[in-house]
Amino acid sequence: MNPVTHFSVPLWTLLFFSALLKVVPTQTIDTECNGTEILSTSQMTQITTMTTTFSLFLNISNCTLYIGNPVNGTTTDLIPGAVYPVYLNCTNCSKQLSSLTKNPATVTGLNITEITTSSLSLSWTKPVGNSSFYKVQWTDDIVSGSLNVSATSTTITNLTAGVRYYINVSAVADDKVTEGQPSSVFQYTKPAVVVNLTVSITASSVFLSWTQPVGNTLFYTVQSTDGSLNMNLNTTQTYVNITGLTPGGQYTFTVRAVAGDQETIGEANAVSLYTKPAVVVNLTVTEFTTSSVFLNWTQPVGNFFSIKSSGLMQV
Repeated sequence: MNPVTHFSVPLWTLLFFSALLKVVPTQTIDTECNGTEILSTSQMTQITTMTTTFSLFLNISNCTLYIGNPVNGTTTDLIPGAVYPVYLNCTNCSKQLSSLTKNPATVTGLNITEITTSSLSLSWTKPVGNSSFYKVQWTDDIVSGSLNVSATSTTITNLTAGVRYYINVSAVADDKVTEGQPSSVFQYTKPAVVVNLTVSITASSVFLSWTQPVGNTLFYTVQSTDGSLNMNLNTTQTYVNITGLTPGGQYTFTVRAVAGDQETIGEANAVSLYTKPAVVVNLTVTEFTTSSVFLNWTQPVGNFFSIKSSGLMQV
């Protein structure tokens, strides 16, 4: 049987690599190899490394602990997330005592792929090595949740509109217990659509009001356009008075809620309308008969389609 090479390393190296591998020991074992020695859990936690070779050391005469095939005595290139047997190799026999799980690698490329008012979809890249599934955890600092998925993407549902969520994704090893270091991302859900949008119109202004949507909102963005000129303004109130409009002009107004990151914007509630035409001026009667009246006036400022006179005629 080939001997196992022992390496001498500082204590901090032992502690560092102890953190990289999870030991799953059996109960205290009365070794049947020589019938005299007792192996305790604490004797199986000293792990050292030389490049990619891992060995377990044990201070029992004629016996050595190591990972892998008992014939070779050493194991190289351990795979992240894999479970390895731990052997007691003595002069006349070898015995599997327990197992070690190498921590899974960290998932990479975690990103948000779709945002709605009540869900966040995300995807990531499979890490190097083995993983039995992925643990996805999220919280808004008040409510938390988690789920296990086998694919490299998922959708978190039943979220609150306009709220920031912190999301962690970690790979779980072949033992279905040991977790790798998580990858993290945070994202706001979309704010909900504002409701009950109402308008009040004059010749040069429009007063808009609405009801705050369900969920969280930092402020509202209001856009108006007449087809050629656009105007944008932000407000924390649920109303706004837009002035300086053209009498008789056609406008479209949209109101959107904005989340706390000032970037995630909800869907628009929109309304299209005409401002009131301006009042005609310089109205005079220039001629009249027993059956007719001839009127003259100055065209009002702004736009108009026709002139209505006392509800009797249009010109």
